[in-house]
Amino acid sequence: MSLTRTQAHTQTPRSSNSSGQLSTGNAPQGGQTSLRIRPTFRGGRTLILDMPIGQRLTIGFLLAALIATLVASLIGVQRSQSLSRQSEFYQDLLRTNTSLTTGANFLQLMNTEAGALIEDANAPQPSEETIKQDETALLGLIDRYETTLKTYVSQDLVSNHSSQVALLEEANKGEQVQQQETMAASAQRTWQVYRISLEQIITSVKAGNIAEAQTFSRVQAEPTNGDAISALRALIHLNQKLSDSINIASAVEEQQQLITTIVGSLLAFIAISLVGWFISGTIVRRLKRLLHVTQAVERGDMLARVEVVGRDEIGSVSASTNAMLNAISDLFTETRLQRDALTNAAEHLFTNMRVVNAGDLRINASVNNDPIGLLASAFNFTVGRFRRFVLRVQTMTEQLDAASRYEVERAEHFVTILNSFDPAQQIPTRKGEEKPLSPQASEAVNKIKRLYEHVHNLSDENHQKRLQAIQTSNEQIIQVIDRLQQVLAHDGGNRNTSAPSPISNSRAAMLTHDLRMLELQTQNMYKDLQHTQWERSQRFLEMEKELNQALKAVQALDKAQGALHSLSAEEQEELLHAGHLFVSDVLSMSRKLHALSQEVRVNMISFQLDGSEEVMPQRHMDNQRLRHAPGSIHHSHSHRQ
Repeated sequence: MSLTRTQAHTQTPRSSNSSGQLSTGNAPQGGQTSLRIRPTFRGGRTLILDMPIGQRLTIGFLLAALIATLVASLIGVQRSQSLSRQSEFYQDLLRTNTSLTTGANFLQLMNTEAGALIEDANAPQPSEETIKQDETALLGLIDRYETTLKTYVSQDLVSNHSSQVALLEEANKGEQVQQQETMAASAQRTWQVYRISLEQIITSVKAGNIAEAQTFSRVQAEPTNGDAISALRALIHLNQKLSDSINIASAVEEQQQLITTIVGSLLAFIAISLVGWFISGTIVRRLKRLLHVTQAVERGDMLARVEVVGRDEIGSVSASTNAMLNAISDLFTETRLQRDALTNAAEHLFTNMRVVNAGDLRINASVNNDPIGLLASAFNFTVGRFRRFVLRVQTMTEQLDAASRYEVERAEHFVTILNSFDPAQQIPTRKGEEKPLSPQASEAVNKIKRLYEHVHNLSDENHQKRLQAIQTSNEQIIQVIDRLQQVLAHDGGNRNTSAPSPISNSRAAMLTHDLRMLELQTQNMYKDLQHTQWERSQRFLEMEKELNQALKAVQALDKAQGALHSLSAEEQEELLHAGHLFVSDVLSMSRKLHALSQEVRVNMISFQLDGSEEVMPQRHMDNQRLRHAPGSIHHSHSHRQ
């Protein structure tokens, strides 16, 4: 048996209805009770916190992916736009360069056709048709070049395209726009001068003034043709510079693109971090609060509770934790009450043991269904057995005491009878004449000898050993009671511990076993003592019969006193000496028996019994039985009277 002690917090825990409900289900097989904990949630609703953690994390990952996609898309679009502008610029430069090169060829062909026209017109027999074809070819070249130059000025100038101007601005080549416009104006001006020269040549040829045409061709047309070609080639060379500017602008845009990519990546990282911080904040903070509560409970604070926020998995765990803590607090309270009840029962049993140790066997410990109650039941059973044993020993002691007193009285009465014989009144016989003893005297002497042997056979060694065994058993029982008191005192000192002590359980079981063994030993000793009492009673009855017979023989001798005078002095002395020896031995044995009974009474007087009143009636009945027994001293004395 062991006393289980559970340590709980000293303060009263919160009610289980605050954050959880504790319900008891149907009792399963085996007598156990199942506890169902029902968590309760806060009444408010929060959209984010009510969402399951899986969906919340999915939304966070989707937002992070969307931010990264947007940043990458912006960077890609910007890069594609830059490449598109550069490609268009390159295409325009290629087309313009081709157009200007074609225009330069037109100028060269126009110079050639003008010379052919003058040569065909200056022939000895000029052909009108050939001259007409030359004029038509020259006019066609003039129109085509005019169209090319106008198209270039109206469409192919960089100033007409803002994106191209922006590229040149990025490359810090914005002055090339103005240079292109200036060169284009110079090309138009030189073209107009050259065109006028060609028209004058055609007019002179039509007028038949070939010499004038040749003069215009040599003096004006050829120099202006060179000027127009030079201006046009300057534009072509400017296009090459524009191509280099595009390369510079491309490098600048690549640097800007790199910076934009870095900035966009940083912004995306910050945005994703904010999303992750927000999502994790809805999880980590509440988990930390839950961790702090569990650590507080681990330190012994049973009043710590988790603030339930939201209806997600963490909210469910928090509510379940609160409900579990409330259930544990209720169980601690119940356990503390049970511990107090067991402690009170143990203290009461401890008090009863001290009373028993003081010798009062009238005590009875209260019996319950707890382990202390089982120990109290064993204690009551053992004390009851010991109480009955002590009662029987006291009864037996009173019987032995009464028997010893009455034997002393009988022996003293027998001494009185012996002393009534006066050896001086004997009848003298003749010297040297010895008469044999009478049959009555011989029978009396033989009876006295047999009684003497019976008295010597009634040795008190076995009785002394049995009394010592009873005393040893009494001391062992007192020692076991002291050990039980020490165990209960040790359990009382450990009442603040929550776990039962295996050592206390084993010691309590061992002490209970010792009490059982002492009980069996006490029963065996009681049976042995009963047997000894029966043997002593039988022997005392035999002694009583022998004494009665001896008294009858002595009475017969008293009646035949006259015959006694016929005995010799030696015979009378021998008879009186044997009688006195027998009486002295009987008195010695009776006094020893009386001393032993007094010693047992002294050892048993410290015990207080409920049935002590039963000893006196039993003692009175034994006295009456011994006094009125047939052949007793009182009976013989009254009969003699």
